[in-house]
This record gives sequence, structure tokens and C-alpha cells, in this order.
Amino acid sequence: MKTGLRQSFQSPLGAHSMDASGALTRSRTRVAFLAGTALAGLLLSAGTMLAPTPAGAVNECGVVAAGGTATCTSAGNVYPNGITYDVTDLTVVVDNDVVVNAVGFDGINMGGGAFGTQTLNIASGAGVTSDQTAIYVQSTNGDVTIDSGAEIMAGATGIDALLPANGTLSVTSDGTIQSTNRAINAYLQGVGDLTVVSTGNLNSTAGAGVYARH
Repeated sequence: MKTGLRQSFQSPLGAHSMDASGALTRSRTRVAFLAGTALAGLLLSAGTMLAPTPAGAVNECGVVAAGGTATCTSAGNVYPNGITYDVTDLTVVVDNDVVVNAVGFDGINMGGGAFGTQTLNIASGAGVTSDQTAIYVQSTNGDVTIDSGAEIMAGATGIDALLPANGTLSVTSDGTIQSTNRAINAYLQGVGDLTVVSTGNLNSTAGAGVYARH
């Protein structure tokens, strides 16, 4: 890695600054790529959010009340219809030995209209594969947090995070993502903080490695 280097450039969203650590900042938006990250591309511009594919499985890891936590274990492997939840103030935890291999559905889909805070924690060692979007998380009026250590393969977008309101949107990924469209797609439409941090390899065949819009 080069040291002592600082680069500044303009994008359609305004001035950005990138230092030797790979941290990119603009107002309350931060996109960081640490050493060892391979990117297919980086776009920070106005654009169209990719629509998620409706998922078919519901409450695959057990029924959870609002404010609860669903823990997904290897007992459900290989989750052929994906993992889907639409619960207010939900946390989903995916164990390290979980394998999701969804065909015709998103791998993990949270918040197709859900309210409140949506949090997804995937342990390192897990695998999420889908011929659609691998991971999709949205809230209509609360914070969105994705912390993924999974190895991801997607026929569409790898990680897709959307918050069409004020709040905090955070995506952290340290696993390899292979996707056809964007590897990581993060869109905060309201006022708040947007953070994307990737320390794994990102490989996109037809899109950006990371697209972050605020």
C-alpha cells in the first residue's frame, strides 16, 4: 500500500477526499476500503435503486415478535427459499455454519415494508448464495445495520441496503462478494449517517463494486 498519498476528486455528488487508508468521505457519508480489497468499480452518483426480488420463505428461523431476535442455524441448511422476515425492530443473527442456497428468491430478505431498526449479523464462515439478490435489508423509518462475514455469490446484487427516511445506514462486509450487479448497494434517502466498509474482495461482472448514495 502506498503511504503519504492523498487524492481528491469530484463526483456528481460533490467533492470527495481519499487518503492512503482508502477512506472516502463526503459530509456524513463514508465509504472505506481497507488493504487487500479488490474492486470492480466505485460509483457515488445519482442513479436508480435496484428493486429487490420478492422472497418466498417467511420466518425461516422461527416466528419472532416485534423487537425480537431470530437466530438462523445450520438446522435449516440450505434454505432453498431463502430467509425472509418482515418484523418491526428486528435482529437476525446467522451462525457461522449456515449455508443459504436460494433459487428464485433472495438469499436473505428483511424489511419488505418493515418498520423500526433492522439489524442483520452474519458470522464469518457462513455462505449466502442466490440467483437473485443475496442480501436485502430495508426499513421504512428506522436504522439499518448489516454486519456480514459471509462469503456471498449473487446473480443480481450482493448486498442491497435501503433506508428511505432519516436515520443511520451502515454496511460492513469482510467476506468475498461475487455478483452480477453491484457488489454492495447502499442508499440513504433521508438525513443521517451512511457508512460502507469492506475488507473483502468485491467482484462484480456488470456493476460497481460499491454504490453508495446519500
